[in-house]
Amino acid sequence: MHTLAHGCVRGYVRRCFQSSGYLNAVSDPGWSGDEPMAKKLLKNRNRFMAKTPEPKQAAPAKSAPAKKKTSPAEFINQVRAEGSKVVWPTWGETAQTSIFVGIMVLILSLFFLGIDTAFGAIMQWLLSLA
Repeated sequence: MHTLAHGCVRGYVRRCFQSSGYLNAVSDPGWSGDEPMAKKLLKNRNRFMAKTPEPKQAAPAKSAPAKKKTSPAEFINQVRAEGSKVVWPTWGETAQTSIFVGIMVLILSLFFLGIDTAFGAIMQWLLSLA
């Protein structure tokens, strides 16, 4: 039984599976259209899905060399070395960004003040009708 909704769903499923290789499962000559698509896809899924490799046997555990602890002085040296790699903004860039953020906060606060005032006026009007 084919209805318009069934045809639309079937067409949508065909488009969804077209790029994934499942299209062959629904467009092969052996499919009459009477068999539910889900059954056909499930029956043919092994033809189109990648095979998962068998898990490899773990090699016998070798004793890993003990990891050397980092001393506090070495840690501070590493932090300084990483900090020197950072490109820090100049004072001008920092001031410019701060001014931009301030302007955006002012604009958005005025916008939301206007929206809040408008909704407040609408609610007062609606409540005055009752």
